[in-house]
Amino acid sequence: MAHEEALQKARELLASGDSFMLGTVDADGCPRMRWMGALAADPEQENVYYMECGAQSRKMTELAANPAAQLVLSAKDYSCIVTVDGIAGAVEELETKRMVYDALPMSGNFFPSPEAESFGVIRFQATVIEVLCMGEAHEPVRIEL
Repeated sequence: MAHEEALQKARELLASGDSFMLGTVDADGCPRMRWMGALAADPEQENVYYMECGAQSRKMTELAANPAAQLVLSAKDYSCIVTVDGIAGAVEELETKRMVYDALPMSGNFFPSPEAESFGVIRFQATVIEVLCMGEAHEPVRIEL
């Protein structure tokens, strides 16, 4: 698979609105994975994504100590798996929090408003994307951003 085709497949999955896995590193250096909801793409910066979570969650604490993070996404039929390495951290700017809250339709089911103390937003800057699609070579296509 060509790099452009792989990048297109990755961007389609990132924009799908489907759940995904977020990996962080805990204080003992162990990986921690958790299911997350949809991503919101930054409207002005390529390869930057936002996700919601509890402002006081373990993932926020882990990212404050070690910003290395990873996303794992899959096509619904598991025919294509995308792994995205990046740097992540908490967003403090209310304008960005409002943009994320408005961009993700389910926000109101979990948080009363973007101003709520409980509402946390993670900014994820992608640095490397790997795409593995079944029916293609058994090695992922690696794209450094």
